[in-house]
Parts: sequence; C-alpha cells; structure tokens
Amino acid sequence: MKTLHTLETVFNQRMHAKGKEVWANLEFYKGAVYEAIGIPSDYFTAVFAMSRGVGWLAHFIESRADNRIIRPRANYVGPAFRKT
Repeated sequence: MKTLHTLETVFNQRMHAKGKEVWANLEFYKGAVYEAIGIPSDYFTAVFAMSRGVGWLAHFIESRADNRIIRPRANYVGPAFRKT
C-alpha cells in the first residue's frame, strides 16, 4: 500500500505541474485490497464483475419500482438548450 500511495502522490504532483487535476479512484487500490484479503489475482476481474453486476441489478430493481430510469443528479454546464 505504501508503494501505491507513493505512486499516487508522485503522479498527482506531475499532473498538478501540468495544470491538471487527476485523482485515483477506488480501482487504483482494489488489487492491493484483494491481495490483502487473500483473493488470488486470477480472480480479480471476476470479483470486480460480480460486484458491478450486483450494483447494476440493484439499479434495475430500483428503476422498476417507479417504471422509470434513475439518473444521477448533475449540474449541466454546456450551452443552453434551444426550444424546437
């Protein structure tokens, strides 16, 4: 984990020097966590896919309750919409 933290720190410093902000997400650390809890590296992709599948299924079940697709809230920053 110390190596990953160092890599993330150096990468963030280099991106900041270029005027960019890029941050590691959970996926950056998941391999180390999987390894720490004893999951063989051959199963990393399958474990990731299973967890995503469960999340997708939960979203589907939630959307079926009101018969509408659930979209995350976000602030639109693009050009104004035109009425047609």
